[in-house]
Amino acid sequence: MDKNELLKTIESYSSIVLFGHIRPDGDCFGAQVAMKLAINANYPFKKVFLVGSGMEKMSDFLCHYDKVDDKTINDSLGIALDFNDIKRSEDERIVNCKQIIVIDHHNKVEESMKYFSSYIIDKNYSSCSSLLFDLFKKWNFKLNKSICEALFFGIASDTNRFLYLEKDFRSFYIAGELIKQGIDCAKIYGYLQSTDEKSLKIKGYILSNYKVFSNKIIYCFVDKKTLDKLHYDDYVGHYVNLLANVDDYEVWALFVETNNHKLICELRSKEKKIVDVAKNYGGGGHDLACGMSLNFDNGTIDDILNKILDTLERES
Repeated sequence: MDKNELLKTIESYSSIVLFGHIRPDGDCFGAQVAMKLAINANYPFKKVFLVGSGMEKMSDFLCHYDKVDDKTINDSLGIALDFNDIKRSEDERIVNCKQIIVIDHHNKVEESMKYFSSYIIDKNYSSCSSLLFDLFKKWNFKLNKSICEALFFGIASDTNRFLYLEKDFRSFYIAGELIKQGIDCAKIYGYLQSTDEKSLKIKGYILSNYKVFSNKIIYCFVDKKTLDKLHYDDYVGHYVNLLANVDDYEVWALFVETNNHKLICELRSKEKKIVDVAKNYGGGGHDLACGMSLNFDNGTIDDILNKILDTLERES
């Protein structure tokens, strides 16, 4: 869709609700917050609401989320940020919005497009926040320090501190433009790098209990009993990159057992496309970074690992 047409849709609503995906990460949070602050700064008479769980430790720094009643949802424009699979919306009420638009950088999920009146999905961006920056510039939005800090937080999160970038390295340019606005980089990185004792223990478990599959995949399985023993109730999947870039292994994966005997899987690859493995189990994401959630049975992890192995052999 034309970027200006998307802006016209935003301009036509007095009430807007911003949705993020399940298990929100830094880019999801940064994009939601930046969009709210940007609309408020440029259209001060609009009501803009954030829904979802967000990132509690960042809320005092950037922005708090809202409690939104059903009537407000029903009367508002919904904007999906950092996802385009309707099933991945953290707040399921998104389908009740008057109209839904999408701004995202993941692979398009065709079966969800029927829910959206319009969308901009561009997987050439390393983060939704970097895509938003270009949209804001295209729309001639005024950008203040808080908007820029939210965007920088999202970009730095999704690129893993600028390790995973686009082919044209546009995120470096965008980061430079944001820094010119006087953002507090030290404070942002302080939030990104901060940890606690519970997190140290779960990281230690992953690094001490990883396994190797067929000399090509390095992975770890964290079961529910271990999570309970370590008193860890946050999302573990974010730690998949503890196993990243180990010599001789093309793919790294983290499997986490959750409540109700579910299995959450995070998959990463150095060079070869593995997203079709995630899609096979109802998941998705990027070509080299993807995930899924499924019922957990004996043999499930081996089945997934074998499918990854088959994919690597086909890609060779």
